[in-house]
Amino acid sequence: IYKAAKIIKSCHRGKLPRSLDKLTQLPGIGKSTAGAIISLGYKQKAAILDGNVKRVLSRYFKIQENLSLAHTNRKLWQISEKLLPKKNIDIYNQAIMDIGALICTKASPSCKACPLNENCLAFKANLINKIPYKKKTTKKPLKTVHWLVPQNSDGEVLLEKRKKGGIWEGLWSFIESKDKNMLEKECQLRFKDNYIKLKKLKKIKHSFSHYRLEAIPYSTEINMGNKYKNTKWVSLRNMDSFGMPAPIKKLIQEISST
Repeated sequence: IYKAAKIIKSCHRGKLPRSLDKLTQLPGIGKSTAGAIISLGYKQKAAILDGNVKRVLSRYFKIQENLSLAHTNRKLWQISEKLLPKKNIDIYNQAIMDIGALICTKASPSCKACPLNENCLAFKANLINKIPYKKKTTKKPLKTVHWLVPQNSDGEVLLEKRKKGGIWEGLWSFIESKDKNMLEKECQLRFKDNYIKLKKLKKIKHSFSHYRLEAIPYSTEINMGNKYKNTKWVSLRNMDSFGMPAPIKKLIQEISST
């Protein structure tokens, strides 16, 4: 938005362009947003194809293809542009968006109250709940890890800065191993103590785009404040200045509340 505002100020004298081409050249403005600006703002002829409009059109014309595919998207754009009235563009576009948002909803659409139900092909064919096409979601793989949460007598925890590589590169985390036995060995090596007891904490679950994370944390009391390479003892009250992944923050909140 900031980049677009700077371009509008420097290249368009502080006013939004009135053409699709110039609007879509601005950062963050796609074809549908540009159509909304032109039709609703300038009351000029331009189509809109947001999620609500896609749902209305796909049901009305019984389009059963995957809407995320390029050829289906082109087909919907052609339909959307063909349906534009010669006047009152702003009223038409706002109306079809409102139908999608309030009546032709994703779940439990109010078909009987819909002003388009007489000619809606999906409604006639009893396919409302199957259109738009719903891609079957595959279950994300589960990654299980074990975290070591050392705490000293001052109530501080030991954080470790992640090395290069991986999605958490450069972020502060806990010592991590694939299983508990490896974690115990790591603990003994680092703290030179063969009798360290690990206390199992509440599991932390988090979902990423490609996998699900299940972290099993173990706390242990360390009678020393020694630091190691890429580690730092940190007070639970002084975590805001450290860049940490969301699951680590969640665990720290759990520890702080106990």
